[in-house]
Amino acid sequence: MKKLTELSLNTNQIKGSIPMEIKNLSHLKTLSLSNNLLTGLIPSSFGKLKNLTQLILYSNQLRGSIPLELGNLSCLTLSLSKNSLIGSIPSFSKSELLINLNLNSNKIRKNNLINGSIPPQLFQSDKMSSLDLSSNKLSGSLPSSITKAIRLSYIDLSHNHLKGPIPTLFPSCALNATIDLNHNMLNGSITFKIGCATNVDLSHNFFSGELPSIHGLASKLENLDLSYNNFTGKLNKELAALRFINLSYNSFDFSQDHHDKLLDYCSFQKDSLIGCGSLNLSSCHSVQQRKSPSSNKAKHTIVIALSIIGFILLLFLATLCFTKHVAKTKVEGVSTKNGDLFSICNCDGKIAFEDIIEATQDFDNRYCIGTGAYGSVYQANLPSGRTVALKKLHQKESQNPSFDKSFRNEFLMLSRIRHRNIVKLYGYCLHNR
Repeated sequence: MKKLTELSLNTNQIKGSIPMEIKNLSHLKTLSLSNNLLTGLIPSSFGKLKNLTQLILYSNQLRGSIPLELGNLSCLTLSLSKNSLIGSIPSFSKSELLINLNLNSNKIRKNNLINGSIPPQLFQSDKMSSLDLSSNKLSGSLPSSITKAIRLSYIDLSHNHLKGPIPTLFPSCALNATIDLNHNMLNGSITFKIGCATNVDLSHNFFSGELPSIHGLASKLENLDLSYNNFTGKLNKELAALRFINLSYNSFDFSQDHHDKLLDYCSFQKDSLIGCGSLNLSSCHSVQQRKSPSSNKAKHTIVIALSIIGFILLLFLATLCFTKHVAKTKVEGVSTKNGDLFSICNCDGKIAFEDIIEATQDFDNRYCIGTGAYGSVYQANLPSGRTVALKKLHQKESQNPSFDKSFRNEFLMLSRIRHRNIVKLYGYCLHNR
């Protein structure tokens, strides 16, 4: 066990405190005990596990403060969210190797109550990719060192008591970054650039001043929420091009916009400008109504076009069916055009005797497939495409008057019999030839 490098016991409903004996696993690199019912304190002895790179203890019932000794660990991914921890964040003296830090609240049980300010040392690491300190009681301002976290792709400091402005060029982040600072007490104007962030939420703060253009914010920006702030001045209409935008409950100035210019704001998403001063987007609905006649005309044009296409398709199908019917009639005509006809007992078609003569070349021996006491059997490929076996009586039997009655009775009986071992009878004929 002393050479154990990974211990993962997630989601097992383990109760009690974390065993102190874990400190003896000097080779341990990963310790994951999340989603259990663990109580008590986080052992400070974990700070002596020099090889530990992942400490995952989220979703338990741990209490107390975060041991200061954890700040001595390097290359660490630390997840302690959804517990009942209190106190401040350790300084993380080796934070230049800190990768992920997750101390956010517990939305099911009691919240973490991490307080104090955010240690500037957290952002000395050029490897940190994720930071979640949301739903705590952090106060103070954002450290200016946050701009050094160049690989930070996810930062969530929402639902805290952070104050003051946001550092300039905050942050020079990784691609497609998410920045969430909602529900704080941050203020000042947005004169900073948010680098390559894709998703930004600064709602429910005290920001003021005018909004810069999209290019002044971020080149990769797609989703922006600035609702419930104190922004003023003119509103850049180009912000409507974002995939999601919420500017509700601010104080933008629309007093100098004429009626026609106000219509330009109709491009903003529904409910994105609620409670924004004197702006009234009801005129957008009237524009839609004025456009409705042309819309109805377009709909009528589409209906007419579809009707014509449907009629052409029906005409094509009818022509196709008629063509097949004519072809079938011709085939049937070919099969019945010659000589006397069969008397078919159990089939709705009629086959000419002359067709049989032609198919067997007048009962040539090449088509004979068997000979019995009363007749010979021939193979014939009829014009209809059917291949049948033909039994032709010997001349002697066919001239016997008493045989005629026997012949008819036999074929009448065979026409009514259905058995897998008896050949199906299609018909018969009596012919002088």
